[in-house]
Amino acid sequence: MIAALGLLTAISGQRLQAAETSAKTPVAATQNPAWLSESSLSVKESYDDNVYLVSGRGAAEQTAWVTTLSAKMGFNFLALLPQSQKTVQTLSLSYAPDWVRYNELSAEDYTAHRFTAALKAKSGAVSFSVDNALVYIGGDANGPIYSTTLHDDQRSAYATAAPRERRRQLQDRAKAVLQYDQGKWFVRGVGNLILYDLMTNLATTAGCQNYADRFDLNGGGDFGYKVLPKTALTLNYRYGREYQQQFPTAIDKTHTSATSDYQRLLIGIEGKPAEWITLALQVGPDWRRYPATTAVHTTPMAHLHPRKYYGEATATIAPTKTDSIDLKGKQWVWVSSTGKVPYIESTYELAYRHKFAPQLSLDLGLKYGQSNYTIATGTSALRNDKLYAGSGGVSYAFTPHWSATVVYVAELGRNGEAGLGQLSPAIDPAWREFNHHVVSGTVGYKF
Repeated sequence: MIAALGLLTAISGQRLQAAETSAKTPVAATQNPAWLSESSLSVKESYDDNVYLVSGRGAAEQTAWVTTLSAKMGFNFLALLPQSQKTVQTLSLSYAPDWVRYNELSAEDYTAHRFTAALKAKSGAVSFSVDNALVYIGGDANGPIYSTTLHDDQRSAYATAAPRERRRQLQDRAKAVLQYDQGKWFVRGVGNLILYDLMTNLATTAGCQNYADRFDLNGGGDFGYKVLPKTALTLNYRYGREYQQQFPTAIDKTHTSATSDYQRLLIGIEGKPAEWITLALQVGPDWRRYPATTAVHTTPMAHLHPRKYYGEATATIAPTKTDSIDLKGKQWVWVSSTGKVPYIESTYELAYRHKFAPQLSLDLGLKYGQSNYTIATGTSALRNDKLYAGSGGVSYAFTPHWSATVVYVAELGRNGEAGLGQLSPAIDPAWREFNHHVVSGTVGYKF
């Protein structure tokens, strides 16, 4: 922490010296080149009172001070193209590494390398865009080892996911769109990818948490009609495949996994019905097709062709010049990273920002999540975990370069499956519940 602050201070001193030099010469040394859209450094110190999100009734709640050193560089390659060209409208790339260290919990240390790329082009009535977010996490190659006693083994989905995000892996999220506009209507082709390549070792050690590779890949077409100048109703079709890795026999003798193909027929609305709101919504049925159980594979579904609900929505509301509200919601069928079963994942988020002044802002957030595994069969499906979270933060910009942020986050994990108490022997649902609090302070410098 001290060393990181020293680095930022040294950079600031060099920046001030450059500014003094520029005042004596016609060259503005403090200006970034046009192709460098962003460059920054920050250091964050956090206190985490429950690193593994456990109930505390069996395994002890591990606390830790966490130091994060972050950087970001954004490149605008559009500035390198001839100004006369109008086809390419966006051509950008950003790189944002994080170096994270857990005091006295070195197994949780990791480095995240985040890349974001965007391309947008338009020629006449045809437009094309590609967005990609890729992250490689250089973390521990071994999953955490938990106690194997009856109660200690009952961890919620969120307790399992928290250490997974710090393990060695590759995540990729990509979207490609090709659209043709004609008057009030348009047609477009869409492709989406969500990929988790978990690079942790698969182990047979009792209590060791193994993670399965998984992906969701789909493509399809949309038809839209503008009911307002900036708002359209859409009819969308998607065909996709959802993959879940099957563990080797030494780890799972039941050979269980839940890979499936699916089709969705969705209706939606998107655009700006008013100047102060931007929204995108699509909802509809999701038809699944799972493979039948065989001698070398078990499908954990009572029905191989179920119909489920898919819904996804985002909205940005700016009621005043100093207030903004972001809303997000999604419910879909996904496959667990711990293998064996699919589940219904639901997430709803609200973020509110108020600017008291150009330098001072307040951020508040609420989140509700649910991981409902009861759509599957078997003992692994007797889970329905819920998450209630809230956050608050204050940011202040001392200068155009220096800023500081203080944030508090509270998460409450709660069990939603009453059937746990009916097992023999019965399991107290409270063993799947946890409380989690994080307080952090960040100092940042923008070049």
